[in-house]
Amino acid sequence: MCKIRPLLGLFVMMIALTAVPILHAQTPTNNNNFSLQAISPDGKSIIPYFVLDGTSGGQITGQVQIVNRGDNLGSVQLYTVDAATGDTGGTVLKMREDALTGTGSWIQLERETVTLAPGEGQMIPFVVNVPANARPGQHVGGIVMVPLNEEAASQTTSQDEVSFQVEVKTRTAVAVQVNLPGTPIEKLDVLGINLGGQDSHQIMYLNLRNSGTQMVKTTGSLRILDEQGQQLQNIRFNIGTFLPENEIKYPINIVNEALPAGNYTADLSLRYGETSQIYRNQLAFDISEADNVQIFEGQAALASPLTVQTNQLTNGRPTWQIIAIGGLGLLLTGFVIYLIVSIVQYERERKLRKQKTVQQPQLRQRPNLQSHPLPTKQPIRARSGQ
Repeated sequence: MCKIRPLLGLFVMMIALTAVPILHAQTPTNNNNFSLQAISPDGKSIIPYFVLDGTSGGQITGQVQIVNRGDNLGSVQLYTVDAATGDTGGTVLKMREDALTGTGSWIQLERETVTLAPGEGQMIPFVVNVPANARPGQHVGGIVMVPLNEEAASQTTSQDEVSFQVEVKTRTAVAVQVNLPGTPIEKLDVLGINLGGQDSHQIMYLNLRNSGTQMVKTTGSLRILDEQGQQLQNIRFNIGTFLPENEIKYPINIVNEALPAGNYTADLSLRYGETSQIYRNQLAFDISEADNVQIFEGQAALASPLTVQTNQLTNGRPTWQIIAIGGLGLLLTGFVIYLIVSIVQYERERKLRKQKTVQQPQLRQRPNLQSHPLPTKQPIRARSGQ
């Protein structure tokens, strides 16, 4: 029975894991495995992404390498996209269905479809045609690769045998940064601040625009003061790479206690760019009862929404994923503890059985050991003198 306990624990663990929800889409099973790589201008090395120097009205050349690392013949499609700034900063590449209005429209690929045998690789040249009226500074686009004829992933639940299909597209991309000569300008414009909410949490949205010519990163702080000038919030934040000519609504989560209806002042401070530009200003805003009713959806409007910023805590994951990951961690920890205890108990019982096995032959060699008890000594009584 002791030998079976660790196996039972493993079996229970396997059953429990099947109940944990899937946290991400699974790639369908196929043997196509393509890689897209940026190649240095000299053609001798692989680089993370392209940084190309050009001039307005000029041309720049480059090449990407595609390799089929799978086991079957396969094809891929290439296309170009514009880049944008994510809601919390950082560069993201737009989708294919988005209109090309920026750097993506400058890039012309020599081929858009490539077919490769297993282990085969191919260089695909491209040309960047810079418009004559392009502004000085930094511009970003991208080259994207998707496999053709990629199968849909399917999954069947074991409880009610309901099957469904999820279409999965493997999207691989490399960024193309184009630098054009001119005086570098680092400038962020604050367009306003307003209150919003999500999942019954108050969120301040800081509307920003990069009106300069350079990408910038930003650190900042937001102090919220009531009508009497008392500080209610003091939140620090970091904004990742912010592309020129982009606008974002940066979310800042209200921490500790939610803000009731009233008039407030946002004391905002920003530091950004290589030249450490500084922005400071006080912006007025107000919160109505209707705002909080809408945000909190009938819950207590003054409930404490968060103790830390959501984007730092969850990295943008949905709540069910965070719960599932935490539950899985606890499950794994409990299983490890159970396994250790079972092994220790098994070793202890094994040693006891070994000791009994050694003692049994000794008892058989002296079968009458207990049938002849040792003689007991009678107490010696002292005699009295006559």
